[in-house]
Amino acid sequence: MSRFIAAGVVAFLVVGVGGAFAAWRAAEREAIDDAKQRTIMLADHIVAAAVTDALVDGDPEALRRMDRLVRNQVLGHGVQRVKLWTADGRVVYSDEPELIGRRFTFDAEEKAAIRSGTPDAALTNLARPENTYERDAGALLEVYMVIRTKSGRPLLFETYQSRSQVAQRGAQIWEDFVPSAVGGLLVLLVCLVPLVWTLTRQLESARNERERLLNHALTSSTTERRRIASHLHDGIVQSLAGVSYALAGTAQHLAVAGQKQQAAAVKDAAVELRQDVRGLRSLLVEIYPPGLRGAGFQSAVTDLTAQLVSRGVEVRLQLDGGDDLEESVQAVFFQVAQESLRNVVRHSQATQVSLTLDHRGSDVLFVVIDDGRGFDLEQGTPVGTADEGHMGLALLVGALAELNGTLTVASAPGQGTTLTARVPAP
Repeated sequence: MSRFIAAGVVAFLVVGVGGAFAAWRAAEREAIDDAKQRTIMLADHIVAAAVTDALVDGDPEALRRMDRLVRNQVLGHGVQRVKLWTADGRVVYSDEPELIGRRFTFDAEEKAAIRSGTPDAALTNLARPENTYERDAGALLEVYMVIRTKSGRPLLFETYQSRSQVAQRGAQIWEDFVPSAVGGLLVLLVCLVPLVWTLTRQLESARNERERLLNHALTSSTTERRRIASHLHDGIVQSLAGVSYALAGTAQHLAVAGQKQQAAAVKDAAVELRQDVRGLRSLLVEIYPPGLRGAGFQSAVTDLTAQLVSRGVEVRLQLDGGDDLEESVQAVFFQVAQESLRNVVRHSQATQVSLTLDHRGSDVLFVVIDDGRGFDLEQGTPVGTADEGHMGLALLVGALAELNGTLTVASAPGQGTTLTARVPAP
């Protein structure tokens, strides 16, 4: 939950700052558009009436009429300078008399504006010769558009507006927009907190339920193994052991009676039956091991490896200190050994297996390594087998999680498998 709140705050800051910057740029563009609209309004409703062919030809009366109009109705409304140009760059009129009649070279924006007739705006380059008289006015925004005389002669109408006033207009627009946007983000964040709190609680509850079910499955599995082991040990194993002894006695009687061929056959059957009984006893140890408290961790794990040894697999044990571990840790490590060795028997075709208990820093590691076929970790299925799943490993992960531990698997086709169980040292 705290991580979500921190992420939410970071996201709020990123979105807020980014949104504020975008809002400022949008407000600036809006302010420039306002300057364009102001120029269009002045041109259409005030200046256009005084734009005549006589003005273009330099008639003094036409110039005086335009000058009165500009000074009384145009200047002082955010506009600091006015110029009227012919298409060849001659200043027809300006509120700065020294510019009237002079000719200058248009820049690219002005040429494009007079060709297209579309209003445009740009930051004034005060270094140009025609801007000599504006250099003390500070940053200016020049807006230009085309006005035509009644005979159709085009003139470029240009106003110079204070950049600071445009910036103030942009700031005003920005200040009107940002509080509502930031407020909306805050409301959204506040509304999301209880929702995420509820989802987090539900996820936590689901995780706890899953761990409970895993532990229940592990416990149920242990209980069922105990029942099967008890049934085999007290029933079938005892009966088969009795039959093997009976066969051995029968073989002796047949030998005494001179029936050597029958005696040999019965003796072989008794020997084979005793081997099967030993195999069943090893299987009983795998299904349900002797109590760790009574036999000890090292002894119980050694009993688990008996089946592998009987199959000719070389087993290396290094389990010093295992009997000193807490019972819960011993139990989980034993289950890791049990599941690992079961997979070795079923799938790996290993010739060597090592089981090592190691203390590294503040952790205790139990590592099982085999040199078998391995499997593809991406597919998660032992090489050469069907999709049987790994419920045993899933149960072990849950059991280790209860001890704040982890289970990692390293394997690749043809390179064996390594299982590492890690728990914090007590």
